Amino acid sequence: MSNTLTVVIVTGASQGIGAALVEGFRQRDHKVVAISKNGISVDFNVGSRNRL
Repeated sequence: MSNTLTVVIVTGASQGIGAALVEGFRQRDHKVVAISKNGISVDFNVGSRNRL
């Protein structure tokens, strides 16, 4: 078991391919920084989404 943390940054995350990538990475327990024209969303805990 690895103790590494994977953080993924996705631009264009509010729709289309970007939104699908965000969901896929979250399902794989990666931390996600999702960036779109509407703002930025950061995962502080797996499964939760907090908006900055």
